[in-house]
Amino acid sequence: MFKKGQSGNPAGRPKRKSFQKLLDEMLSLKLNELPPAFADVREVVGKGKNAKVIDLVEDKNKTLSEALTTQLLYKARRGDTSLIQAIMERMEGKPKQTSEIDLGEKAVKILTPLVLSIAKRKGMIEETEEK
Repeated sequence: MFKKGQSGNPAGRPKRKSFQKLLDEMLSLKLNELPPAFADVREVVGKGKNAKVIDLVEDKNKTLSEALTTQLLYKARRGDTSLIQAIMERMEGKPKQTSEIDLGEKAVKILTPLVLSIAKRKGMIEETEEK
């Protein structure tokens, strides 16, 4: 039995590495230190009988981060527009989106009385007698 106020697990939940720390560790490893599935940075080019396998990173002393960057840039250079966009947004930031709405005369007719009544209530303009 536990005493009142005493935890059943005084050491608490075991601490785990965050995803970011694990990712940082993996990205800093050399390709030759990784399991084969992670170290494979080859690209299949062409189809059918004309297909070739290209090793994008021949230097296995590069880190996974360097290899992924090489592969990313290779695919962007071959015309993958989503990667080109991702690289540009990473380097330059996402462009700010602006939009203009033209409500025309109808909006002026609707908003003018509203703005005037608010301005009158706030004492920004004097009330005038309407005839």
